[in-house]
Amino acid sequence: PAGMLAQGTEWGDHCSLLRVSELAFAKPRQSFLVQRLDREAFGLMIIAHQQKAAAQLSTLFQQRKIEKHYEIEVDGDVEWQKLTVNSPLDGKHAVSHFAKCTYDADKNRTVLTVSIETGRMHQIRRHCASIGHPVSGDSRYGKKTADGLQLKASRLVFDCPITHKKQIFSC
Repeated sequence: PAGMLAQGTEWGDHCSLLRVSELAFAKPRQSFLVQRLDREAFGLMIIAHQQKAAAQLSTLFQQRKIEKHYEIEVDGDVEWQKLTVNSPLDGKHAVSHFAKCTYDADKNRTVLTVSIETGRMHQIRRHCASIGHPVSGDSRYGKKTADGLQLKASRLVFDCPITHKKQIFSC
């Protein structure tokens, strides 16, 4: 959920997604965070319950073998149907692919789907701001709104490192 930390801080972890995951089972078990989202974002995250699985999934992320898809709302009406932004962030390669879904004239917002080849800090948010269409509700790179950051991790696709079967998760 938006606003929930993925993992604890030096002051504790009782309200983190990782802690909730560990306690969600009748017999609590250890959980391993495989990837993170911005605190203000919401949607899918991968949490493993075995250290070996976590390591293998982390390797898939490093090898860019996990497809990451997002749904966002940006301010304004974009003038293109598809756009690829290939622009380094913090001196590192970063690529984001955008596709226009709908435009809401009443809100003056466009809904986009996004897939990223890389996973740099605030990549989608920074790339959107760089093309003049910040993610709606983005207090850092755009303008804060009452409904919060409109960035959802909507789909993950990968081959399970244990079963080798294709896994597709969406929300």
